[in-house]
Amino acid sequence: MNSFLIRRLAPFFIFTIILEFGTLVIQALVRYNEVDWSVMPIINTLGILGLTSFVSFLYLMIPYVLYLWLVPARFINTRGDKIITTGGFAIYVYTVLSEEIASILFWERFGSSFNDIAVDYFRNPRGAVEQIVAEFPIEWYLLGILILTIAVVWSCREYLFNTVPVPGWRKRLLDTLIYGGCCLLAFYNIKDEQRIVVNDNFANNELAKEGTYSLFKTVWKQQHD
Repeated sequence: MNSFLIRRLAPFFIFTIILEFGTLVIQALVRYNEVDWSVMPIINTLGILGLTSFVSFLYLMIPYVLYLWLVPARFINTRGDKIITTGGFAIYVYTVLSEEIASILFWERFGSSFNDIAVDYFRNPRGAVEQIVAEFPIEWYLLGILILTIAVVWSCREYLFNTVPVPGWRKRLLDTLIYGGCCLLAFYNIKDEQRIVVNDNFANNELAKEGTYSLFKTVWKQQHD
């Protein structure tokens, strides 16, 4: 854990994993009777969820990784960097919390991770917003997410920065290139649908798909079918 980049990304990743598996528990309990609770299917579900969550995380963090590479070393850990990083973390937390709440509501209604229906919502955002506002107390959801975001950011504020020496531009470039390679490797390893199948149980297979991954996987599939 002496890598500057890993230490900077760690709070984002830990928050993501805790939230993803917490969401999994809620979704599994919502449709308890549809889930295969045998040992191996559950282990596979958890493992594949961890994989799809990791892939989504890699892509979502690309802007921050590029930021850590491009800014001068002397700027890192300054007040300006702390404002940008804390603000970025707050946006990330709020966005991921919103996505998880949406995943739970979508799961409760359709018994599925984000699919073609969710993509249709994005293609008709005005109609989607009108329907959501009509069906849910959206203002209370947003307020609750905001309160949770403030609590998370406040709790993690001391862990967003570290005492690991800031590497030079070339070392940060190498780390960025390795990170990009991980993104490409992750993409080519899971674009095959069979790689993320738990078993023949529909509920377990859907639980194993992280929300953002499932959404963009559906978009990709629609464009290439």
